[in-house]
Amino acid sequence: MIPYYTENVGELPFFEVEHTADWALRINAPNMESMLLNAAIGMYQLMEVKTGNQKENDQSIEIKAHDREELLVSWLEELLFNLETREVVLDINDIEMINEYSVKAQVIARPVKSMEKQIKAVTYHGLQIEQTENGIRATVVFDV
Repeated sequence: MIPYYTENVGELPFFEVEHTADWALRINAPNMESMLLNAAIGMYQLMEVKTGNQKENDQSIEIKAHDREELLVSWLEELLFNLETREVVLDINDIEMINEYSVKAQVIARPVKSMEKQIKAVTYHGLQIEQTENGIRATVVFDV
């Protein structure tokens, strides 16, 4: 898996945020590709997903949206859908923006060995991708 990425060493790429009933993840990144990557890794870590080294298959996924917030939610929903229906983690090999609101990724599907926590859905609750002096930041709330 590609390691998470942030240009500012003092800024964590993602961390869990206190939330009343659900889980929230604050994600920092220098650009949208890194935002999507960091969000994926953060979501898998929240769920405490473990995979084996074997791979099921290589594939390409493409997500299109109307804005950056929809792109982030659709991206995470695609990963969650594969986790729930196929019981695989999509290990991101390469990720690139096609245009401002479309992304294409090369992934390797890896079977899930264990998952400690479940996420029901990715929400739009309070979601806004904002510009910071170090890149972009978003807080994603997950329904659990």
